[in-house]
Amino acid sequence: MKLKTKTKNNWYGDVMRELRIERGLTLMDVAQAAKVDIETIRRIELGISMGQFSYVERIFKVLDHEVEIVPINAESENFKRP
Repeated sequence: MKLKTKTKNNWYGDVMRELRIERGLTLMDVAQAAKVDIETIRRIELGISMGQFSYVERIFKVLDHEVEIVPINAESENFKRP
C-alpha cells in the first residue's frame, strides 16, 4: 500500500480548508460551486495533491479570494498594481 504524504509546496491547501470552514461551507458546497470534483478538493486540502492551477483558482474564487502570481523581484514596473 502506497502511503499518501503531504507535499512540501501545498501550503495553500491549509488556507483553502480554513477559509472553507470559516464560511461554513462543506466540501460538497465548494465542489458544486467551483465545478471541481470533491475528491480533488479533499486531496488539495490534505496536501496530497497540489491540484491543477485552474481548479485551485476556481476554488479560491468560490471562497472570495483570488490567486495571484508575482515575480520574486516584484519591483518590476510590469508587475506593479494600478
